[in-house]
Amino acid sequence: MNVPGKRLLIGAAACVVAVVPLATEPGSVEAVTPDAATTARAATTGSHELSALVMRLQRAGKQDAALERALERRGYDVMRPATAPAGIAARSDAGDVSVKRPMLVHDTGSKWLWMATYTWNNANFSGDQPGSCDGYDRCQLLGKDAFGLAFSKVLNMTDYWATFGPREAGTGDRILNPWEANRWGVVYRKQDIVERRTSPDDLNMYFGNIVVAIDGRPCGQTNAYAKYAHTWSDRDLAGVTINASVISYTFDGSSGRFQETSQPGTDTRSC
Repeated sequence: MNVPGKRLLIGAAACVVAVVPLATEPGSVEAVTPDAATTARAATTGSHELSALVMRLQRAGKQDAALERALERRGYDVMRPATAPAGIAARSDAGDVSVKRPMLVHDTGSKWLWMATYTWNNANFSGDQPGSCDGYDRCQLLGKDAFGLAFSKVLNMTDYWATFGPREAGTGDRILNPWEANRWGVVYRKQDIVERRTSPDDLNMYFGNIVVAIDGRPCGQTNAYAKYAHTWSDRDLAGVTINASVISYTFDGSSGRFQETSQPGTDTRSC
């Protein structure tokens, strides 16, 4: 993604685009094809390009400072808020998944992009498979997972794109229509599928990222939070609401779920 003469600034953010998810039967492969308008919009905002690059870097093991340095080597500048604002803390914790602090990205073409990422830390998802999945590759876990990005103030979101993929390359990354999007943010929901071609097991949602393009950079401080939800057993995601700085998931069933929220990504502009 080296672009001669092009520099990008990163602070705390994500841009997303829409695509049509297919396939719901156990063992089936999801196929997603963006329409012409989606593809053209993503090319204009840079959302798809950044999302695809971040997925490749995630798969290569880049996280936190290593991800920032990798982006810098590809022509990006990273604005790093030193600490989270006083009084703002993560709302939940789940040791199996790390949800990273969102970052804001800017390029010389006046594109502003918020980016959020998560990664599984282990293969504990294998234990969430129902008994019917024993010895079966590409088995759907009961219930879906979700990943979203919410902001502390209303932003003029022009585009959004999400990419999910396994730890190992080979099955392809998925781009989905948002489950919910409003003036406060966007959430994606996807069926998680365990793959047994490698040891340990892999997951089609082992890595994920959201990129949200915004029109302009507002004055004052903007906070961004990312939130991941994982379900299994008799649990499933029943609904979601997005409000200022908050994503609230609701669940069916009585067991088998966790949520994790990132520390806030922040951007401050003096006007």
